[in-house]
Amino acid sequence: MKKLTAILLSVLLLNGCSTSYQKKGFGGGGYDDMRLSNDSYMVEYKSNGFTEPSTNFKHVLRRAAELTKQNGYKYFKVIKDTDTTTRFTTPVESRTTARAQKDYYGNGKNRGFEDAYGTSTTVVSGGDTYVLPGISIVITMLKSKTNDAYDADVVLSNFKKS
Repeated sequence: MKKLTAILLSVLLLNGCSTSYQKKGFGGGGYDDMRLSNDSYMVEYKSNGFTEPSTNFKHVLRRAAELTKQNGYKYFKVIKDTDTTTRFTTPVESRTTARAQKDYYGNGKNRGFEDAYGTSTTVVSGGDTYVLPGISIVITMLKSKTNDAYDADVVLSNFKKS
């Protein structure tokens, strides 16, 4: 029972670490958008390594649907999508500390023997690779439906009201 509780707690904690739907902020995760013309936007969503790439795709579509509705349109079409996933590796660092000591045994001028010893410790850190999933899309907003267009109302119906 304790093992099951520990597993469930771990899953809940890791779920809490994923990037939630939000405007991009200080931490770098979230959506960002830029108007390209009266009827088109670039929309990007970046997250941390605990977020599934499919979740990023849902978030970027959600933001595209919100922009479509805010601008008085009903449909949008993705005309370009780009994987903006970032991968980086931390630098490898090595640090060594050493301690040496010399002990003398005997008395005065007649030292019997000397004993020298030491210890050293080397710590190597870094070299970890991190993956930060991301996607960027360019959309055109439309007043009427085309075969490959998303209905903004249908997309938004998949998400709870915040």
